[in-house]
Amino acid sequence: MALILAMTKKDQIGGAKVGAWREKRFFHDHKGIELAGKTLGVAGFGRIGRRVALLGAAFGMHVIVYDPFARVAGFKQAPHSMNCWMRRHF
Repeated sequence: MALILAMTKKDQIGGAKVGAWREKRFFHDHKGIELAGKTLGVAGFGRIGRRVALLGAAFGMHVIVYDPFARVAGFKQAPHSMNCWMRRHF
């Protein structure tokens, strides 16, 4: 989840390295990407997968979980296999 958050701010991080953040217009020109409404696919619903799914839901993301062995409660479960789901959505 930290990597997803970093990618939403990639322009701001790159500008901060060269000191562009000191300019007032920097924050107005570099808006991040909104996570709400985006789809997050979680492969595996173990301890880590559950946490990532909950964090994604907290950011307003549509969470789809694939785990052939675990019961997925509270989230949409990807049908059939992960390969089939990936082919349909990407």
